[in-house]
Amino acid sequence: MGGMSILLFLPLHPAMLALPLRSISRLDADRGERSQIQIGFTTDYYSALFVNSRNTIFYVPPVQAALNSLGYAGATVILSLLLGLPAASALARPGRLEVSWIRC
Repeated sequence: MGGMSILLFLPLHPAMLALPLRSISRLDADRGERSQIQIGFTTDYYSALFVNSRNTIFYVPPVQAALNSLGYAGATVILSLLLGLPAASALARPGRLEVSWIRC
């Protein structure tokens, strides 16, 4: 079982490592320049996340996007608890919610 799972997941490891490694490495010339290719590590791509370079109205800073996601996640948890706890309680004790006018 262990050997087979390693054999199945081994081809996926380079693909899973490629995106994080590419996000911190520079392999091209600066934009608009036809100079030599610069190779090395950079954090320019991460710092560009906080810049609205195109001045679009749909730009949301990463911190605000994370807070939006956490807000919706919290609302979902509260809604599921408000609906799920009474349902679980009713299913745990079915005799408590019997209706006397319904006869089987």
